[in-house]
Amino acid sequence: MVSPSARVVYAALAGDLAVAAAKFGASALSGSTAMLTEAIHSLVDSADQILLLTDQSRARKAPDRTHPLGYGMETYFWSFFVALFVFFLGGLVAFYQGARHILTPQPIVSPAISLGALVVSALFEGWSFAVGFREYKRVIRVETSPCGPSLRRPKIQVFMRHSWRISPRSLGSR
Repeated sequence: MVSPSARVVYAALAGDLAVAAAKFGASALSGSTAMLTEAIHSLVDSADQILLLTDQSRARKAPDRTHPLGYGMETYFWSFFVALFVFFLGGLVAFYQGARHILTPQPIVSPAISLGALVVSALFEGWSFAVGFREYKRVIRVETSPCGPSLRRPKIQVFMRHSWRISPRSLGSR
């Protein structure tokens, strides 16, 4: 049985892979380097989800001689690693594509294809957001802490990230 926390991360992974596929398709059809950069960024986001799943499985390991208090603190390491991974790899690809496009500009072939990919991306991100929001509401009901749910939980991290990402997509950009 998959835990609710893992279910949210799996939904985000499926959404990110679907978004990446839509953007790779749009890039191939239109030749848009912006769509290619966005597709690679979506793949980086997918790797982010895989690292969060790794975090969840390692944090559940029982204490041993080298880690007498357990592995629960690995949550912080993997969350930090994911943030650095997304920032550096996504930034590197964006910088490379931007420099390449400035040096050899190409005309826009079909903006409708790229805009269609953004609409499809918004739909998948919206679905992933809805899964995360349902789980977030369930956690809010269960936890009675005055500060609300623990922000270090993977499902809360995924929910917050998707809520942040979906708002710019509604404007047609990222």
